[in-house]
Amino acid sequence: MITVLMIFFAAIMLIEGWYLLSHRNTGIFGQAPTERSIRHCNIWGWVMLSWGIVCLIAAFFPNRIGLVATVLVIGCLTDMVMALATSSLVFKKH
Repeated sequence: MITVLMIFFAAIMLIEGWYLLSHRNTGIFGQAPTERSIRHCNIWGWVMLSWGIVCLIAAFFPNRIGLVATVLVIGCLTDMVMALATSSLVFKKH
C-alpha cells in the first residue's frame, strides 16, 4: 500500500514540475511572463522533477520506513515552499 501512495505522491511532484517547466515562457496562472517568473519556473520546475524521481525511487523500498518518511517530509516541505513562492508571483504588493 505504501508503494502505491509513494507512486501517487511522485506523480503529483512530477506533474507540478512538468507544469512549471512547460509554462516558463507562457506565464503561470494566466499572467504575462516576467524575468522573475521565468526564473521561478526554471528553479522550482527542476526541483519538483528531481524530487519526484527521488520519490519514485524510494517507492520501491517500502521496508525502509525511515527513507520513505524522510522523502515524504522533505517533499511536502518543498511543495509548501514552492506554493508560497508562487503566491508571491500572483499576489503583488502595491
